[in-house]
Amino acid sequence: RFHLSRTPIPISRCTARNSFPMKFYPPAAVGAVVLTQMALFYFNAGGTSLALPSFLVWVGLVLLLLCGIAFFHATRCFAVHDTTIFPDGRPSALIRKGPFLLSRNPIYLILAVAMTGTALISQCALSFLLPPAFVVWVDRRWIVIEEENLKKEFGKEYEDYCKKVRRWI
Repeated sequence: RFHLSRTPIPISRCTARNSFPMKFYPPAAVGAVVLTQMALFYFNAGGTSLALPSFLVWVGLVLLLLCGIAFFHATRCFAVHDTTIFPDGRPSALIRKGPFLLSRNPIYLILAVAMTGTALISQCALSFLLPPAFVVWVDRRWIVIEEENLKKEFGKEYEDYCKKVRRWI
């Protein structure tokens, strides 16, 4: 649990991997990115607005709608299989159905596509840099932890799954 206190964080609790006691999970990062993209659009703070065809705004909206549906479906798989959705949690089931047949990390993929949709809507040059940055961050920060946990918990079964299904697409 995270609570505000004036007590300093002991150095022993700080690690290179997670130097802040509150975890910054990927959906929170996406929320921050989308808010940043909206601010860049609203304040034209991203510099030059791209002169993209106007139909791409509609493409962005459709992407957001489809990503919302896909996100609901993917997160529902966790509930159906009664396992944790938290990337650093202990998994109780290996999900190999639904969107997990196409990608080992469909939720991260959905979130990245949603951010791309938001970038298309904002048409701000800087907005298009944020989805790839998110992918790199998630790949290096969270997917590594998830894969370690799944390998520990499911062993060969998970390794076989990795051979059949790619990490992203």
